[in-house]
Amino acid sequence: MRSILTVIIFSLLCGEIFAETKRISVTSLDRSVNRGVKYYRKGNYKRAYEELLRPAQLGRKNAQYFLGFLYLKGQHVPQSITTGLASPGVANEIEGGEWRKTYDLVYGQLNAEERMLVDDEVELYISFYGVDEQKINCTLRARPGSRKRKIVCDPRLNVKKPIYDIEGRIETKF
Repeated sequence: MRSILTVIIFSLLCGEIFAETKRISVTSLDRSVNRGVKYYRKGNYKRAYEELLRPAQLGRKNAQYFLGFLYLKGQHVPQSITTGLASPGVANEIEGGEWRKTYDLVYGQLNAEERMLVDDEVELYISFYGVDEQKINCTLRARPGSRKRKIVCDPRLNVKKPIYDIEGRIETKF
């Protein structure tokens, strides 16, 4: 009887894990980020936060970048320079260019103590949301019909990854 119960519980858990993994696809993450950016640009910060949070937790760099602005400006979330710079700091793990310029501009206005706090937070966020922890593959690809190359990051499929809340506590694994 005990082994039957164990098999049933294990089956249910595996079903939940599989369902969660199927539900979160690269396409759905990208759609969520696109919706989040649209809401952000329209000034609907609550909806932007809701759309950007999960992709940012799963290592999507563009979601991390925009989520950081919500915290920097205190839009729908408590204003926080350290949290606000930690997200784009993680995004800069891969991306550069405009993201790096914006990050450096804000970072450059901080005093030494604030920079140290931000550096610690960025390091912590990379340990939670970085490409290694979130099992993300990044490659340099050319856009179709263009010679211009861009870094594209995609999560490795069917790999268990931790999902952390914004304060760094593990929420769930799937």
